[in-house]
Amino acid sequence: MSDFIEIKFKGERKNVFANPLQFPFKLGDFAVVEAEKGEDIGVVNNLTVDNSPDDKNGSKTYKIVRKALNADILKHKQNQINESKALETCRQKIAKHKLNMKLVDSEFQFDSKKITFYFTAEKRVDFRDLVQALAAESRTRI
Repeated sequence: MSDFIEIKFKGERKNVFANPLQFPFKLGDFAVVEAEKGEDIGVVNNLTVDNSPDDKNGSKTYKIVRKALNADILKHKQNQINESKALETCRQKIAKHKLNMKLVDSEFQFDSKKITFYFTAEKRVDFRDLVQALAAESRTRI
């Protein structure tokens, strides 16, 4: 059993997590992991990671909290539905604020404490008012 496991998230984002409790994972299993401010859920992508990312770049290594339960997977699916709703809300607010940006995607952290919006723009966009409006409506960290 590997001490470190690579977990894949939405949008092909991948990170390596410590598995100190030696949970028995298979490729494709869901895992609940520590996140910067809360918890996230992803899919086991690689079981044979040799060492911690701490060894490479000095960043903090987060831990696997548990193998995902059925309730965790259901919550993850509900978050995906909520992401679609959040995208539509954000698009409306972008239009209202007349911002020159294209919204690409959104992603809820597993514990719903944070939502990330991905966008593109040709020039720098001051979206502080947009973030405030979204945070006020969703009561979630943006």
